Amino acid sequence: MHSPGDFIIDLDDRLRIKSIEERGREKRIRVESIHGRNFREVFYPTAAGALLDLGQVLKEGYAGNFLSSEIPGEGMFIKLTPKEEGLTATGFFYSPAPGDISDPVLKEIMSLHGDIEFFIWKNPDPSDPNSDVRFSQQVEKITGYTSVELNGMQGKLFSIIHRGDVTGALRALNETKNNHAQSKMKLEYRLVTKSGEVIWVSEQAHIKRNNKGEAESISGIVSDITRLKLRQFNLEESEIALRQLNDSKDRFINILSHDLRGPYTSILGFAEILLNEEDLPDHEKNEYLTYIYEASVNQLQFINYLLDWSRLRTGKIKPELQRLPVHALVHNCVSNLTGNAIRKNIEIVIDVPLDLHVQADERLASQVIVNLLNNAIKFSYENSKVEITAGLFNIRQVEFVVKDHGMGMTQEEQASLFSLDKFVSKEGSKGEKGSGFGLTLVKEIVEKHGGEIWFYSEEDGGSEFHFTLPVPANTIMIVDPDPAGEESLRSIMVNEFREYELTSVENGYEAIDILKESAPALIIADKNMPLMSCDQFIDSVNPADSHFKTPIILVESGESGNPHNMADRGVRALLKTPLKRDELLQTIRSIIN
Repeated sequence: MHSPGDFIIDLDDRLRIKSIEERGREKRIRVESIHGRNFREVFYPTAAGALLDLGQVLKEGYAGNFLSSEIPGEGMFIKLTPKEEGLTATGFFYSPAPGDISDPVLKEIMSLHGDIEFFIWKNPDPSDPNSDVRFSQQVEKITGYTSVELNGMQGKLFSIIHRGDVTGALRALNETKNNHAQSKMKLEYRLVTKSGEVIWVSEQAHIKRNNKGEAESISGIVSDITRLKLRQFNLEESEIALRQLNDSKDRFINILSHDLRGPYTSILGFAEILLNEEDLPDHEKNEYLTYIYEASVNQLQFINYLLDWSRLRTGKIKPELQRLPVHALVHNCVSNLTGNAIRKNIEIVIDVPLDLHVQADERLASQVIVNLLNNAIKFSYENSKVEITAGLFNIRQVEFVVKDHGMGMTQEEQASLFSLDKFVSKEGSKGEKGSGFGLTLVKEIVEKHGGEIWFYSEEDGGSEFHFTLPVPANTIMIVDPDPAGEESLRSIMVNEFREYELTSVENGYEAIDILKESAPALIIADKNMPLMSCDQFIDSVNPADSHFKTPIILVESGESGNPHNMADRGVRALLKTPLKRDELLQTIRSIIN
């Protein structure tokens, strides 16, 4: 650089001004009036929030446009450079001469700081509407228009102000211009660029007046604040959303408190009668005890649902995804509700293909199906039927449908079905009680799996609930630390199982990481894998409490002890090396088919 700048200010690490040296021909700074003061009291950056993070400024520095009410002129460009203790501020004044910058070095600095988005304009004769306005070169970078193009428009810069803001901008400028006691103005508005893009800008204008208070010239600095505005709008939207969420939580807690407290008044009342009235007839004792038992069961279920829902919402429960056979999953759920169905003589009709699979958490998926089936039985009339069907919804999702022919729902009940603002607790066709929170939990579980839930219902015409769960990828995983062994397996399978993707990992830890995201149709693993024992690997893939096990084929060379209870833990075959092609293919087909 050829020039050290118009002035240099030495700052300490709290931005206090230690010394000032003016090097330009113009002496604008009254050194004695600002010495010892904080830099931010004297100089104001045009970029909002530019010096808020002092730690970042001390570490990285800052370069940008500044104004000062204590220094004559139309602003300055200042570059703050970190040093061992504090900062050095190198400044360049904007020239009062026609729309340019006083020092060529400043142009060089600005070219190095392309993120400084502002331009300067000056109207040397505000009384003449036809006088040209002078613009700095950055005007084209920001607006797309050259100074010649803008001066060719009737309203100059006002011609490209957004139509929704132009009246306010003109009014603000005229009010400032006509108020002889006022010389500064700041406002924000939108500009429409040459490409049609709408940007937000902040303008700081200065009016130079004669002895009569009349405007001799008007100049302004226009900064692009679009990114700042977008962050502001996002923050405002977030604030509104958080307020709504807070209000929703308050309503939820009020409803929850009422629903948790409500049954205990009756429970305590009946318990008090049973304790104090020794001569109470047996049939009344049984009636009171039955109510206490049923109300306690419902409240326990309500609390369990609430805890599961809360843990899902906060991420304390995360779905442990498995490849689940839908036919077996549905039959297991139906078997849990057989007693409920028999008591009302309700037939449960199942229509699920044998070869259909979903990728889901076994416990959570079962909870969804059991809850919907239990509701269908509860709201069905005696001697009717409940239907559960499943099939491909599209290539990525399986659709489940639970349908009954019972009581159905009113429009009001439907509107508040999944709402946290109101729990819909409705008695079944034979007076069965419920928590009113089960469907809220169901919706949360389905959405955590990336699925959707919806329903159709008509009062006295039954209800039909639909939900989707993801289809698992068709993959066969090979766990083998030996590249030759992996390649041998792959060469045998690649042409025989083209509908399956073959994935390979070197050890059990890598396999388990992948299993968290996607469950394969089959795992073929070297029994002597590194880093993890075979038993540890099997227990990680197929926990003891899981009904559905991911099938595993173990491959071993030589003789060694076999894992205990292999079949119960998902190990479907143990093959010896060297592998026999026909034996391997037959084993794989018997498992995946």
